[in-house]
Amino acid sequence: MTHSQTNTHKHYQQLSFSDRATIQALRAAGDTATVIAQKLHRSKATISREITRGSVTQLDSKRHSYQVYLAETAQAMHDRKRDRTGHYAFLKTGRAFFKALARELTRKPRVHSVDSFVHFYRDQGKACPSTTTVYRYIDAGLLELDNMTLPKKLRRRIKGYKNAHKRKNKKIYGDSIELHPAAVNDRTGVGHWEGDLVKGIRLADEPALMTLTERYSRTVIIVKIPDYHAGTCLKALQDTIDDYGAKEFESITFDNGSEFAKLSEIVGT
Repeated sequence: MTHSQTNTHKHYQQLSFSDRATIQALRAAGDTATVIAQKLHRSKATISREITRGSVTQLDSKRHSYQVYLAETAQAMHDRKRDRTGHYAFLKTGRAFFKALARELTRKPRVHSVDSFVHFYRDQGKACPSTTTVYRYIDAGLLELDNMTLPKKLRRRIKGYKNAHKRKNKKIYGDSIELHPAAVNDRTGVGHWEGDLVKGIRLADEPALMTLTERYSRTVIIVKIPDYHAGTCLKALQDTIDDYGAKEFESITFDNGSEFAKLSEIVGT
């Protein structure tokens, strides 16, 4: 018994942001902590504690409160806890990330913001700090970057953003998130969504979950897709927009993954 407990502890791994995104999707789909633990091959206690820590209270349209688990909230709490205890692990282990981030933020024309690059980096299966943590490091003067190098925070509408030049090539799909109107970034208006894929196996022919999260209300739509080729993602998103009504989707933001290469062909938003 003692030997078994020792091995379990030895091989314990902390939850990653990808794990937390999966938990959010599965909770939204109605799975219990027990089922999620089985799917992620973690203990029920680990998942239960994670759900408790990462859950926030929200109000529905009738002002009734309910609890919802959010991956970004859980990750930010995890990062803050690590920082409070004096562990700035990413300053040492994340040198490759910070070097790549500095290169991207000084690229002309600039493609990524801090937030989009964090998501892009994680999508490669690499570990990196949250957006909040990166900004905290910058404000504390712990990085070579400073606030003057960061993309401007869009607290007001950019004049003529709808007619701005679209930077596209074979690797950059659609418009940069720097062209977002202020309502998207400040979460002051409804109808602006963020899209992502939850992948169990990183093979494009395997099933996945497409998640759409409304930035203001945090409403989540989850669609199961048979694979995540670009054409499949396009059809799944178009069907969802048609089912719910185009008026519900003012804008939808995805990362720059190749599976989203055809989403600029969407009709209705």
